[in-house]
Amino acid sequence: MDNDNLAGAYLRAKDAVKTEPDYSETHFVLAQVLTKMKKKDEAIAEYQAYLKMDPNGDRAKMVKTALADLDHSKK
Repeated sequence: MDNDNLAGAYLRAKDAVKTEPDYSETHFVLAQVLTKMKKKDEAIAEYQAYLKMDPNGDRAKMVKTALADLDHSKK
């Protein structure tokens, strides 16, 4: 994904979280975009928001793996 598309995806995902803050999927999508943008701390916060809302959701295992990867890459 090029920078223009990534910036657009970020704006749409951020707007989705603002519009539907209690919908876990919006946080997941924003976390994915933030990860690609290398904004690790923000991505971690969004993944954690997903898990808080939907700890046993369809993407929970993937989110836990992503969090572990992000935490490891911060060191």
